[in-house]
Amino acid sequence: MKTIVPLLVFASATIAVAQDPVVLGNAAGVPFAFGSVGFPIEPPILYTNPMALAPDARIYATLDGSLPSGRYRFDVVDVNFVDISQLPAVDRVFICANQGNGTFAMARESTTPSLPGVGVGAVGGDSMPLFPFNAPAEIPTRPDLKCVQKVLMYKLDDAGIATFVGFRHFRVGDGSPGSLSGVVFEDTNQNGLREATEGGTGGITVNLVSNGSGQVVASAVTNAQGGYSFTGLGLDDCSVVVQLNTQLYVATTPTDVRLSACGCGAQVVDFGKFSLQLQCVGRTIGFWRNNNGIAIIQNGGFWDELALLNLVTMSGSSFNPTGNTAQWRCWLKGANSWNMSYMLSAQLAAMQLNVLSGTVNPNCWVQTCSGPTTIQALMQAANVALGLDPFTPPCDNNRELQRRLKNALDAANNNQNWQ
Repeated sequence: MKTIVPLLVFASATIAVAQDPVVLGNAAGVPFAFGSVGFPIEPPILYTNPMALAPDARIYATLDGSLPSGRYRFDVVDVNFVDISQLPAVDRVFICANQGNGTFAMARESTTPSLPGVGVGAVGGDSMPLFPFNAPAEIPTRPDLKCVQKVLMYKLDDAGIATFVGFRHFRVGDGSPGSLSGVVFEDTNQNGLREATEGGTGGITVNLVSNGSGQVVASAVTNAQGGYSFTGLGLDDCSVVVQLNTQLYVATTPTDVRLSACGCGAQVVDFGKFSLQLQCVGRTIGFWRNNNGIAIIQNGGFWDELALLNLVTMSGSSFNPTGNTAQWRCWLKGANSWNMSYMLSAQLAAMQLNVLSGTVNPNCWVQTCSGPTTIQALMQAANVALGLDPFTPPCDNNRELQRRLKNALDAANNNQNWQ
């Protein structure tokens, strides 16, 4: 890394560093407010630099209109000139055309589509995004330098040789521990942007992952409005990852986002997803014993799948249809609730066939007397109950549980309780 010696103007025991032709602001071209940062040279001499105060890491640089057209590259470094940019040098080069009115038209030389686009310049024209970059390492003896870094600007000649143009110190956040928040939203038009009419989705897990160790360092579940948050973040190279059930949702934004300056300032990352239209069309016991139902079972080879269930007869004996259609018809037709296990078996078999034949997605939700659940979870509970007790006549201790499971499956097979 090339070491830059700042231009110093001596004034008694304090030295002020001359301004550089780099203005930092947000994507809309609004310049950040300024503070100052000081570095001792030789006590009691201290030199100070103006320092842009950025609320978050989405920082854009505007070039002074006195600079010529050409190829410019930036580096984001800590106060010890250690490169902390997350981008390779080739992705930090911009072709900048001086418009003659104090503004520049800018285009990133790299064509990588995932890189941030240009913003608005402080006085018009374009500005170049400096993110993503990592948080600088903490200096125990200088807590005032937490999240302080600098951008170095270079002009490249035709051979790629860099000439230093200027630099600017900046700080992300106010120096307090960082935070991260966002919303997992239903992206109804699938454009990857959250709009006013697009609400959030609760119950989605969002993890904060350390990229160094690969470990989850914090986890949150979205609230009813789809919101999540992490507070008190330490400095790290980290990513935020949303966990989406791909059978229920299609992601419309990246699901794994590497944070810029993790631990510095308040950051916001929203995740978009589009809910798939699940097919939830049940068919009854009567359908699965008629010719059309049996033809589907035979053509799909579903007899073996039925044999994996804990199906029972009136006496509580294990039942396996083994492809015998007459036996199958008789078993379904005779199903009744004297032995509740028998009736539960018939309803479970019908729903298993609905799932196997594709008319019911296992992630479909049903309303039960115990609250909403997926049909897959309901079927698993029914199969476990049959395995534990295959004979539940009147007054049996396990009869009531099996009755509730049977009623929920019966309602779903008759399309009465889908959510």
